[in-house]
Amino acid sequence: MNYYFLLALVHMDITCFLAGLIWVIQRVHYPLMSYVADDPFPEFEEKHCKRIGQIVLPAMLLELSTSLLALWYADSTPVFVTNLIGVLLLAIIWCSTFAIQVPIHNRLGRMRNLADIEKLTSTNWIRTSAWSLRALTSTLLVWQVGAGLK
Repeated sequence: MNYYFLLALVHMDITCFLAGLIWVIQRVHYPLMSYVADDPFPEFEEKHCKRIGQIVLPAMLLELSTSLLALWYADSTPVFVTNLIGVLLLAIIWCSTFAIQVPIHNRLGRMRNLADIEKLTSTNWIRTSAWSLRALTSTLLVWQVGAGLK
């Protein structure tokens, strides 16, 4: 089997997993945060961050490593461009996560604030959109490699 094709498949799988997960967070979990009462909210937020982090962080690191490997080993212009677009989208996701969402989560860990919950939900569309586009680019990559467009 072509090792680059296997790399592209693993990359697509993890990216599509994260795209699906961010849609659940965006449409279900974050909107429901406003229904958690003030008193248990900091504890709820702490548990949310710890539990979701155990799932998301390893997956994001695997996605990052497979994305960079796929870019590094790309041996044609179409495959390189597809990977480059994916890496740029990944940069948007990581920047948004650590510059916007993490500080909001940190504030929510101290105190429930409906404005912060709304801001978390609205700004998370950046990651939701970027991961959705990454799912498309990673699928295109598999198609390109599988079709022999090297």
